[in-house]
Amino acid sequence: MTSAGMYEQFSTGTNRAGTEPPVSSATDAAVQSQPVDDRSTAERTPADLATEELARLLSRERLLLELLLFKLVTLRQMLASGEVRFLAWASDPTLEERKRMGLLVMFYLLITAVLFGLAKRRIWRSVH
Repeated sequence: MTSAGMYEQFSTGTNRAGTEPPVSSATDAAVQSQPVDDRSTAERTPADLATEELARLLSRERLLLELLLFKLVTLRQMLASGEVRFLAWASDPTLEERKRMGLLVMFYLLITAVLFGLAKRRIWRSVH
């Protein structure tokens, strides 16, 4: 996903399926579903409305930061596993070739054993 696509996803508040992102905790659900104040909208002051909007924005920013942290941890794990695979390859770069050759040798030995078994039966059939 391009950075512009990610920005669009986060700025619209929807995921790829077009649905709202999941709420991460009960406090976030309370902030998103209930107003901060029980007074009616006409009785609220602009400061109350601004506080409520700020709480919603901070909740959303916290969700985005948690997502970013999850992505960074996942990326770090992927990089670590890539480093381990590279070091394993660097310690023995011919390992894959030897494994392939081992399978071919085992296949050859199996075919040879079957052919020798059939030849033995044919040869010893007349003796017994």
